Amino acid sequence: MRRTSRVIALTLLLLVCRPAHAQVSGRDLLDDPKAEATLNETTLGDLQRWKALLAESRVAIRHLDFTIAKNGHATRNKVSSDEIVQPGDEKYDKLRAKNEKLVSGLIARTERDIHAAKVQPLLDELPGAKDPLLADWFQGVVTGTKGKKLDLADAIHYYLKRRVTTKIALDIAEAPIKFKFYEPGDGPPANPKEGDVWLELGQPFPLIAAKAIELGSLALGSGKETPVRTANAVLRALHFLSVKKVPDGLGTSEDPLFTKGAELRSNPDELVKLISDRLGGMSKKDEARVEDKAYHHYTKHLPDEVLASTKTDGLTGRIVSSMVGNETALEKIKRLADARDVLFEKYGTPATVSTDELRAILDEAVRNASDPRVEEER
Repeated sequence: MRRTSRVIALTLLLLVCRPAHAQVSGRDLLDDPKAEATLNETTLGDLQRWKALLAESRVAIRHLDFTIAKNGHATRNKVSSDEIVQPGDEKYDKLRAKNEKLVSGLIARTERDIHAAKVQPLLDELPGAKDPLLADWFQGVVTGTKGKKLDLADAIHYYLKRRVTTKIALDIAEAPIKFKFYEPGDGPPANPKEGDVWLELGQPFPLIAAKAIELGSLALGSGKETPVRTANAVLRALHFLSVKKVPDGLGTSEDPLFTKGAELRSNPDELVKLISDRLGGMSKKDEARVEDKAYHHYTKHLPDEVLASTKTDGLTGRIVSSMVGNETALEKIKRLADARDVLFEKYGTPATVSTDELRAILDEAVRNASDPRVEEER
């Protein structure tokens, strides 16, 4: 009896229309990429309460919608008694699913906007944020494909080629690749056309561009996607993010590319784990190949965080295993030191290890790399 009374009370509450200072319809907000509204912590709290209320009431509502007011309050639009659908009705399950999708969609959109407001100061400082052709794309998260100066696909091509960039970014920008887009959570087509690279919306612009590097790298190749090709694509995307000075934590998803970039650039074990997770497992042989690819990439680009977290033995192994052609260990070490100096001069990145400490590491690496026992191990 108490349960029945509570359901009736909740149903009556759903019928009551709270006063709303109309601004934007929730449905319009999800259906129209150009629709804007003030979405904040207040909005999130309101929507989460309505979601819980709808779930507990066990009813479905025809034409369910919300209004987002100027201050962010989300109020449910008035519902008449004939719009309440009870369990057992043939349309009940379908309407319940539609209600859930609407509220969950609004919550996801609100969470993205809250996150965008938090990271906007970081976006404002990135290279390209003040470029007239890209400025609007550096505002919050990307939810549509139409821009003020450039559409999203053209903006990505421009950003890949803009000023300080990477060779693979230039190759992808000049390749016959078409960038296509899908809504967060929808997923790309199962069988995309050749040359189409599908990118998920709902992330800050630089991260969508980084995904274009990762997936574009795979699209440039031919044949089966192998662990080494996948690792190479991820490493290229990580290097692109580093060159564009994009920090970790800028994105709205848990993709390690966006949340653990520094660790992936400095720890081969993490890269191996990521590639294994993406491919559903790898053989020991493939793990070794991915690790070799990581070592080669790390020593070639030499991010400061690699030297900062690498012990002497690890550095020695990398030097020995990644020499180019007839390069000697000493030549390899000189190339590493020169690359570090170039990175510092080009990007002004403060050294994460002192010059004396770096010299000591390299000196010991020279001794170990020149040790006959090391040569025998090769």
